Amino acid sequence: MAYVVAGLEITNPDEFQKYGKEVAATVKQYGGAYAIRGGEPEKLEGTWNPNRVTILEFPSAERAKAWFQSPEYGAIVSLRRRSAKTDLVLVHGGTSDQSNWAIWLLHKVLHPFAVAATPLFIFGLIMYFLFSAFQEGIYPGVRSLAGALLPLIAATFLYIFQRTQLEKLGGARILWWGFFASALIGFGAMALIRYVGRAPITEVVLSGILSALAFSYASIRESKVFVYYYGVIFGFLIYIVVLGFPVPR
Repeated sequence: MAYVVAGLEITNPDEFQKYGKEVAATVKQYGGAYAIRGGEPEKLEGTWNPNRVTILEFPSAERAKAWFQSPEYGAIVSLRRRSAKTDLVLVHGGTSDQSNWAIWLLHKVLHPFAVAATPLFIFGLIMYFLFSAFQEGIYPGVRSLAGALLPLIAATFLYIFQRTQLEKLGGARILWWGFFASALIGFGAMALIRYVGRAPITEVVLSGILSALAFSYASIRESKVFVYYYGVIFGFLIYIVVLGFPVPR
């Protein structure tokens, strides 16, 4: 975890109120949350003596810096600078994480493994089916390659050109339902591979899963859409554990 601590002396309350209405959305967009907002400090020692204190919590220092340097925050930061005198510091939360081995294990080992291993596994399967198709002939191979490229092109198009609309997927209510929907998609995709038949359906399904994971990973830079990443993995693994690997007929 990382924290942005702001000591404030407000000089223009009306303009600062406008800033307050705008800033919350930018903090949420980058995965942050308010630990304290507009708290009244009580001086115990030292020379720092703000009138108000706000503390923002981010999942990492990188996310906090991404928020502070973002174009979204840059568009409103002048409101704060005109309406308040501010001391702003970034506090790294490394000490608490290191003292808790479970948090270290989750953040430094298990999470990176899940993020990296799953798409690599799916990519390996796609390559296997592509290789098998080309062994059958040029036409089956090209058809298989087209099936693998189709979802990747579609996902890239949506992310590049429909990014604003897709940011709505990061809403708190949508995320809960999105996890279960993603799990069903992962489970259903495996069932589709087993029962629909040969290429290019298999490649389309696997490439679609890979595209969903890539989209989620790219979007976590700006929201909490990583929920969908884990949802797809969850459904994918449930199918394999309960029903076995879906070898196509």
